Amino acid sequence: MIWLSFLMLAKNAINLQMTITDYELFSGQLISKDKSFYLISKYAKFYSCNLVNHIFHINKGSFPFTYLGANIHVGRTLNVHFDHILAKFDNKLAGWKHKLLSTGGRMILINHVLNSLPLYHMAVCPIPKSIFHKMERRLTDFLWDRNNDHKKHVWRRWSKCCFPILENGLGFRSLPHIQKTFFLKLLWKLANGKGLWATWVNFLNGTARSVMHNSLESVRSVFDINCCIQVNNGCSSFWFDSWCDLGPLYQFQNHLLDDLKHLTVFEAMHNNSLIPAIQNCLPNYIITKITDLNISFNDTKDAHIWKPNSNGIFSFNSAYDVMRPKMTLNLSAKYVWNSCTPPKNSFFLWRLNNHLLPFEDKLTTFGIHRPFKCPFCNSPDTIDHCFLHCNFAMTIWHHFEICFGFHPNKTGTFSNYITKWYLDFKSTINDFNHTLPKIITWHLWKARNKLLYDNNKANTPKAIKAIRTDIYAMSVAKPFTTNNPSVLFNIHYIPTKHTVKRHALKIWTKPPDSYFKVNLASRNITPQLIRSTAIVRNSIGSYMGHATHVVHHVNTTDATYDALDYIIPLLRKFNTLNFIFEVEDSNVYEGLQGISIQHWTYWSQFRNIRRKLGSYNWTITHVNPTINKAADFLAYCCMSIKTNTHHFNHFVGILKFDATNFPYIT
Repeated sequence: MIWLSFLMLAKNAINLQMTITDYELFSGQLISKDKSFYLISKYAKFYSCNLVNHIFHINKGSFPFTYLGANIHVGRTLNVHFDHILAKFDNKLAGWKHKLLSTGGRMILINHVLNSLPLYHMAVCPIPKSIFHKMERRLTDFLWDRNNDHKKHVWRRWSKCCFPILENGLGFRSLPHIQKTFFLKLLWKLANGKGLWATWVNFLNGTARSVMHNSLESVRSVFDINCCIQVNNGCSSFWFDSWCDLGPLYQFQNHLLDDLKHLTVFEAMHNNSLIPAIQNCLPNYIITKITDLNISFNDTKDAHIWKPNSNGIFSFNSAYDVMRPKMTLNLSAKYVWNSCTPPKNSFFLWRLNNHLLPFEDKLTTFGIHRPFKCPFCNSPDTIDHCFLHCNFAMTIWHHFEICFGFHPNKTGTFSNYITKWYLDFKSTINDFNHTLPKIITWHLWKARNKLLYDNNKANTPKAIKAIRTDIYAMSVAKPFTTNNPSVLFNIHYIPTKHTVKRHALKIWTKPPDSYFKVNLASRNITPQLIRSTAIVRNSIGSYMGHATHVVHHVNTTDATYDALDYIIPLLRKFNTLNFIFEVEDSNVYEGLQGISIQHWTYWSQFRNIRRKLGSYNWTITHVNPTINKAADFLAYCCMSIKTNTHHFNHFVGILKFDATNFPYIT
C-alpha cells in the first residue's frame, strides 16, 4: 500500500491515522506496514519526514517503483524503467530447456507466455521502441533456437513472422502494434466517457500534456476513420466528432469562429438544415451532403459505432486487425496448419514453402558461397529437385499417388504440386490429405540429412515404411475423418473415423388458435435482383394469401427487411392482430428481437419495423430453410414476375401437406 503525503499537516496526518485504525478495528483487516511506504516531495523539510514516520510507522519510498505490474516514475521515460520487463523475459527463458522443446512447443510458449508478459504495462504506459527491439530479439532467438553457445541463423525477420497464418505468417502478434491497439482502446473509453480514468482525462480537457497524450494523438487519425457516431439526441460535437460519413468537419472549415467551436449537432441543425452561421464556414458540397442525411432526433444519447466490428462495439481483435499491416492471402497457407499434424511438421512445411531451408538460394544471403549437389543423384541441389524431381523423392510420391489414383504433373515447382495435391482431394478426404504431404516431406528431409552428414544410405522401402509408421501413430492418437474410408486402407491398417450424417426430420408447425403465421423467403432472380415472398396461413394450416416483392439488393437481409416493410401494411386485411413471423435470415431475427449483435448498419431499419408492428401482437422465430420450403417454392414460382403482387384471398387446394405434414404448393 502506498501513502502520498505532500507537506501534510500534523492534524491531518493524525486524522488519517485514526481513520485507518477504525477501518482495521471494524473490518478485521490489518494493513501491512512492511509493504507500505510513503512518498513526499524532495523539497519537504526533514521534520516533515520524521512526523510521517512517527505517526504512520512506515518507511519513506522513492521513484521509480512498480505498482500492480506497472512502473511508476517521475519525469522523462528512460529505458532503465523497463528493465523489470526484460528481466521477466530472461527468467522465463532461463527456465526452459531449448533442446527439450520442439518448434511447436516454442511457438505455443511465445504466443501464450512471452507475448503476454508486457501486456499489462502496454495498456497503461507507452514502452519505448528500443525496449520493443530487445524483447523481439529475445523472441527471435528463442524461436530459432539461438543462444550464446550456438549462433544459428535467423531464417526470417520477426516482423515478417507476425502475420496471420492465412497471410503466410506464424500467427504471432507484433508488440508495437499491440501497444497501438491499446491506444485505440483508451480513445474508445475517452469517447464513451466510461470509467474513472476517462472521467479524469476528460476533466483535464487537454490542459496537461504528457507522453500518454502524445501517444493517443498518434493513432487519432486511425480512430476517426474507423469510428463514427449514430446521432440520436445530437449531443455530439458538430465539429470534432465523426457523426457523418465525412469524418470530423473541422478539417473542412474555411474559418471557424470561437463561439461556434462548442456547438453540438442538435444546436447546429434546424429543421434538417444548417444554421446560417455554419453555412459560411463550410464548402457548399459539404453542406449538401449534410442536409441529405435527413437526421431525426430522439431522446436517446448519441452512440459511438466501431465500424470494423459488425455489432458496432469495440473489440481488441478488430482494432488490432486495423492497426497491423496486411499481406496477400496465401492459397496454400490454410492447408499447412491443421490440428491433426504435429506443429513441427507444419512448421517445416511452412519453411519449405517460403524457401527458408539451407539451400543455395538462401545460404548465399548469409554469405555462404559453395556448390551444392544432391546427395542422392549428384544433381544441382534445389528445393524443387530435393523434394520433387529427384528419383528418390519421385518414387516415394508415386507410391502414395497410386493409392489415391492421383497422377499429377511433376514438371512444375514443388509449391504448385503441393497445392494441386490439396485441391484435388479437398472433397474426397478431409484431414488426411493435409497430413500426408507434411509427413512425406519431413522424412525426405531426414533421409537427405542422414546421407549428407552421417553417410547413412537411405532406401525407398525403408522410407515408405517410416512414413506409414508415423501416419499410423498419428491416426491412433486422433483418427482421421474421411468421406471415403476405402482409400485410406490402401495405405494399410490406418484407423479411421467415418462420420455418418443423420438428418433430423423438420416439419412446419401450425400456429396457435387465433394466430396467423407468416413465412418469409427470398430467391435470386439476378445477382442484383431478389424476389422476396411472404406466405400467410391460419391456425389450421390453410393458405390465406401471399405477397411477392422485387428488391434490388445483393443480400437476403436487405431483401427480407424490404419484404417485411412491404407486407406489414397488407396484414390489416385480416381480422386479427396476432401474427407469428418465421424467417431464415439470422440478422432479421436478431434485429426484430432487439438483440444488438447484427451489423450496426441495420439498427435504424429494424427500429422502423418494430415501430410499424407496435399495434400487433407478434412474435418472430428463426427457422431452418427446410421448414420454410413453402415460401421458398412460392418465391421460385414467382421469379418470372417482375412486379410486386399480393393475393389475400382464400385459394382452396393451393397449399397441401404430405404424409409427414410437410407443406408444398400445387
